[in-house]
Amino acid sequence: MEFIFNVPSKVMFGEHYSDNTGQYFKDADVDKIMCIYDQGVKSTGIVDRVLESVRGEGIEVLEFGEVVSDPPAGLIDQAAAIARKEKVQGILGIGGGSTMDTAKCVNALLGNEGKILDYAHDYDTMKCPGGYLILVPTTFGTSSEVTDGGVLSVPDEKRKVSIWGKNLGADLAVIDPVLALGIPKGITAATGMDSLAHAVESYMSMIATPITEAISLQAIRTIIEYLPKAVEAGSCLENRTGMCLGCLTAGLAFNNAFQNQGHGLAHPMGAYWHLPHGVACAIALPFSIKDNVHAVPEKVRALGEIMGLKLPEEMDNDELGTLVAERVEAFADGIGIPNLKELGVEPSLIETVAEAVKSEPDQYTYPHIPKTEDMVEFLHKNYDK
Repeated sequence: MEFIFNVPSKVMFGEHYSDNTGQYFKDADVDKIMCIYDQGVKSTGIVDRVLESVRGEGIEVLEFGEVVSDPPAGLIDQAAAIARKEKVQGILGIGGGSTMDTAKCVNALLGNEGKILDYAHDYDTMKCPGGYLILVPTTFGTSSEVTDGGVLSVPDEKRKVSIWGKNLGADLAVIDPVLALGIPKGITAATGMDSLAHAVESYMSMIATPITEAISLQAIRTIIEYLPKAVEAGSCLENRTGMCLGCLTAGLAFNNAFQNQGHGLAHPMGAYWHLPHGVACAIALPFSIKDNVHAVPEKVRALGEIMGLKLPEEMDNDELGTLVAERVEAFADGIGIPNLKELGVEPSLIETVAEAVKSEPDQYTYPHIPKTEDMVEFLHKNYDK
């Protein structure tokens, strides 16, 4: 047996750990940073609270608050140009997945020449480390704080691009469940389903290992238990802590075993329809289960049993995949994930979206290569339900 397990970030998990962010930079001998965030998280007061700690340690702060959902490559190049000119020594990302992916890519460009798309073709092409990178998540779904990759968009080409490598990961991930207390129900549901997709897809992956399988299963159990509670009782710190832990463990598995056709379908759904990533993943996850059941039936069965299904010992794989996929879809419906019609997408693009999956990278991790016609049928059924 041979495998590699990578944890790119040191993790600090606990209530109010984010209040000590300034000390973490000071311990790393950092005197000047760029803080990256979006205006939504700025409006909550979280950014100012964390930066109070940083400035309190005498660290100079340059703020960049222009992050948008599905960050375009040009925005990352813009922020990196400012960071290079100002000679910052570290980057602080505070927010959701788009912010953390932006922060990771900007930080990597501190140590590597050129523009971000110069590094989009192969794994680990950024050969030099950037500055000292701290990520403080506030939505708890993408797990970007513990992965060594980032996703950006190329709007003119209607596609998303992944940047991966050992110099993309954060030096320190500060996971503070207290920051999750103010997250609205819709964002909680969407980001939680993103975490569930990470856990399920990494579990079914063709490069899963005994370590990732164990972590994936634990993440699935944790998310199934706590996500509905967090949606309905978001002010409960126990529920939020449970989801923070589920997101963390799902990310650790996902960073090593990667995705399959769930994310492969979700990416073009986001690129063409501009859907929130977690919503797209939630819609696509049942397809991944149905499409993979013939390759990994025992794993699909395990997922169904975790979700409370009583499955006969002997049953047809098609029936098994359908039952488990329907249970996952019902779970998503129960926490308020909308269907494609409710999201107002243009159904005439369904075939285009499905066809775009062929261009998604990392298909060696897919237990089964999906057929375009199957994805088209699936998306139409979701639209019409």
